[in-house]
Amino acid sequence: MDELELVNAAIDGDKRAFSRLLASQAAQAYPVALAILDNRHDAEDAVQRAMAAALNSLPGLRNPRAFRAWFRRIVTNQALGIQRKRRNDLPLDGSIHNVASMPVDHEQSMDILAAIEALPDPHREAILLYFSGLKTREMANVLGRPHGTATRILSEAYSMLGAILGPDYAPRNNRHET
Repeated sequence: MDELELVNAAIDGDKRAFSRLLASQAAQAYPVALAILDNRHDAEDAVQRAMAAALNSLPGLRNPRAFRAWFRRIVTNQALGIQRKRRNDLPLDGSIHNVASMPVDHEQSMDILAAIEALPDPHREAILLYFSGLKTREMANVLGRPHGTATRILSEAYSMLGAILGPDYAPRNNRHET
């Protein structure tokens, strides 16, 4: 069965087809979650949550040809949810994490994270993958986009961040490695 046939079978309730679909997507889903979370265990958790969410949401998938992008979006959303929870779980008393000892001003970090979360999905994914250390060719592969398209999206993401954050946050050099 090709991917489209698997998707259609899974939508019709075939659990084996759904399992095969997820197995084929896991190799691409994990790096996306890891790029966002920068923690192996949290990334695995995000992928597992995404699989459960996909199983529950699969009957509502409108375009079976868009399964890959749809599933990648679920993985991204799950990872971002874990990231938000992690950020909200920081102790407020400073006993474990002293905000003053952080290398970047905490308020600036929160501004930057909020700006990244405000980006449209493809731009947010691209910037998070790039910030996680992936080169643009690797990022393009994870996003399932041609290299030129991924580079354009990343450049647009930098411009959008600059517009959201203002000139005080502008990157000194946004030339992208390939």
